[in-house]
Amino acid sequence: MLLLVWKWLNVSSIALLCRKALGLFSEAKKDVMYDLLKREDIDWRCLNQRVSEGSS
Repeated sequence: MLLLVWKWLNVSSIALLCRKALGLFSEAKKDVMYDLLKREDIDWRCLNQRVSEGSS
């Protein structure tokens, strides 16, 4: 779908479009991470265990 609409998105190349999209993710500030870590409704121990075990 991207190949069909990229010309109308006002970017010179698909690579530039991807770079801009990835740049949006990197604009998050450290406060976002701290806010996430403060959440008490997330079982962090379970999450860490599942990540360390890999996808199962």
